[in-house]
Amino acid sequence: EGEKILTKKDEEEAKEKRAARFGLTDEKRKTTDEDSKMLKRAERFGLPLPLKRGGAPSESEQNDQGRYCIEFPSLNCGMYRVGYFCTKKKCLQGLSNPFYVKEEPNY
Repeated sequence: EGEKILTKKDEEEAKEKRAARFGLTDEKRKTTDEDSKMLKRAERFGLPLPLKRGGAPSESEQNDQGRYCIEFPSLNCGMYRVGYFCTKKKCLQGLSNPFYVKEEPNY
C-alpha cells in the first residue's frame, strides 16, 4: 500500500519534465544519449587517458611540434579512436581520426 508502480509512460513523462527543467531539447537529449553510447563503447576498449590535475596534458607531454603525446598502456592490435571528453559540459566533444596499432610494444 502506498507504493506506486511506475510504468514506461511514467518514466518517459518524468524524463520529459527533467529535460524541460534543464532546458534540454529533443535534439540535445539525442546528442547526449549518443555521446553516452560512444563513451560506453570507448570504455569497452579500456582506453583510460592519464590526465594531470586540471584536466589537460602538461607541457612536458607536448612534442617538439606542439602536439600532445599521450601513451596508452597495453593496447591490443587493432583500430582505435580517441574520444575528447569535456568534464565541464560532461559530454563527448569529438573523436580523433582512426589510428591502427600494428604490434604490441616490447617492454
